[in-house]
Amino acid sequence: MLFEEVTAKKQEDQVTEALRYSGIYEKIAELEKGVNTCLSREFDNEGIPLSGGEEQKIAIARAFADNKEILILDEPSSALEPQ
Repeated sequence: MLFEEVTAKKQEDQVTEALRYSGIYEKIAELEKGVNTCLSREFDNEGIPLSGGEEQKIAIARAFADNKEILILDEPSSALEPQ
């Protein structure tokens, strides 16, 4: 299985809270399948492609949902032009 659907109420609450913290909840909530939407067309032709910033918010939400004590993030301005 490529991804696991969120089915239990506890899982759904945890996912919703993480998405809210990361600032992407509104975007995901408006999708037809909500949190069960495939976020790529790589594995599902009905998947939804995200922008780079939206992908970063999903990554942050995954970190929030995982409840790790320590989270190490890369420098957000590392790809900016020096000017």
